[in-house]
Amino acid sequence: MTSQHNIQSGVLPTGRLLATAVGIGGLVGLAWWSAVSLGGGSSQWAAAGLYAAAVVSAGSVLALLAIRPWKRRSLMSWPFVWLAGSGVRMLITLVLTVLLYSAFSLDPAALGIAVVTAYLATLLSETWMYVHEMKVLPPLDESAGASPGVLRS
Repeated sequence: MTSQHNIQSGVLPTGRLLATAVGIGGLVGLAWWSAVSLGGGSSQWAAAGLYAAAVVSAGSVLALLAIRPWKRRSLMSWPFVWLAGSGVRMLITLVLTVLLYSAFSLDPAALGIAVVTAYLATLLSETWMYVHEMKVLPPLDESAGASPGVLRS
């Protein structure tokens, strides 16, 4: 049995995660709008990218605030917290997309494709950042009396 003192804890880079959530969503929205505008697509298709960027960015920011990445937690619990945050992001994005579609009667194909594109880009960027943070952890210390698999403090 290991004590809580043998388990490493940490926080996630809140500012970088929030900047990624807003920045990547915004970049995808602008790229979508530019591509559709330059390609001669309809204004509804162009606007769908901007709306999707706003929806995905809002859902991502709210989900990040819900998991409180600035709070120190055991590194063994962060994967579960992050996974729960991803579920919250998906739910918020879905609800906001339905509300947006109902309010503005946008082309469903344009809105759906734009939301999925922005969502996947944001999720991949956040996942890369999360994995990078977990990779920079110090190695396991099994010689200091800690049980195998326990991160040193």
